[in-house]
Amino acid sequence: MRTIFFLIDGISDFPQKNTPLRASNKPFLHSLRDHMELFQYFPLKKNQWPSDGRGSISHIANFGILGYDVNNPIARGPIEAIGGDMPFQKGELALRLNFATIRDTGMIDDRRAGRDTLYLDELIQSIAHVPCAIPFSIKRTYAHRCPVVFHAPLSSDIHESDPFDPGLPPKTITPLNDTQAAIKSAHIVSDFIMQSSVVLHNHPLNKKRQEAGLLPANYLLMRGPGNSIPDFQNFFSLHPKWKNGIVIAENGVVRGSCKIVGFDADTVPETGHSAQYQFIFETIQKHINSYDLLYIHLKGADEAGHDKDAQRKKIFFEEFDALFKKITDACGWDNVHYIITGDHITDCETGKHEFGAVPLCIISKQTHKTSAVQELSELEAYHSPELTGGEIWDILL
Repeated sequence: MRTIFFLIDGISDFPQKNTPLRASNKPFLHSLRDHMELFQYFPLKKNQWPSDGRGSISHIANFGILGYDVNNPIARGPIEAIGGDMPFQKGELALRLNFATIRDTGMIDDRRAGRDTLYLDELIQSIAHVPCAIPFSIKRTYAHRCPVVFHAPLSSDIHESDPFDPGLPPKTITPLNDTQAAIKSAHIVSDFIMQSSVVLHNHPLNKKRQEAGLLPANYLLMRGPGNSIPDFQNFFSLHPKWKNGIVIAENGVVRGSCKIVGFDADTVPETGHSAQYQFIFETIQKHINSYDLLYIHLKGADEAGHDKDAQRKKIFFEEFDALFKKITDACGWDNVHYIITGDHITDCETGKHEFGAVPLCIISKQTHKTSAVQELSELEAYHSPELTGGEIWDILL
């Protein structure tokens, strides 16, 4: 059985009449209603939703979707580093960093430096040479994201600096307890951020960004400190009906979490949506006869939701509809199941990740329908059977 699984990051808004998903024109998906089984899907249960879930959830949600126990804390930093093919050993300290824009007042102007990547790779090269007591690796993996790994045994018991909202100052990086290990880690990371900030504030390339009408990338916000990775059983040992699988995603936590549980990986390039969709289409065609499970991560809806841009999110779904038709035309329907779902709500009104259900649909010419599906939307899913976490794999089996 071939399964092509589309994980649309931030697929949902809160269920209502005019969400971008519901308002979008999706003629091909609409034509497949008779072959669609729809569910109200909770990737995580309420008690699994972390206190910082509005700001950082995709790494936990993806493990939950894959069927793993996420009741214990899972730090984002190591998952991000592994997703970017960075060297990481158990005991080392990995952090997720964002290029950000900070005003002279010390307040955050933009947590993502306007999402423009101009000169960010060159700025990373400068940061790679800041003085530090611990050897480290840093890499811009995608957009404004740049994980760092400190290559020495360090505690992860430190406070994050990202307040998850603009108009606030960065939080102070302090130890979570009074152990010498936590105090040492907080000091090293805090000093690294300070040294990096000096480099970025005075960097001529940030002046060039401003001359080009862009925000300066003059600060690094930190979150997700971790020094271990979860010890999960191989996905394909747990589900032997799928012999193997590949994740097709940008450098990041979905790619990293899938790699940890045994997926091979292909990397979506950092280009415009049209070029990314063409890459995804060609990569699916390349791998369809080699892998039983193709797991595709699409980021655009989440970014539009964070930017509170409902129109852009609506256009994303319309473009996805065309991509999906192209893929099914090429791959066919014989012994192929298509899954479309998301990892969480990213609501266009709040601009935040929110707890709640997302639609999950199985589309297959072999699907045994139990109810009439009118459309792929949050509102329709709200009235559909409920699934949680990894139950989708049991249904497919």
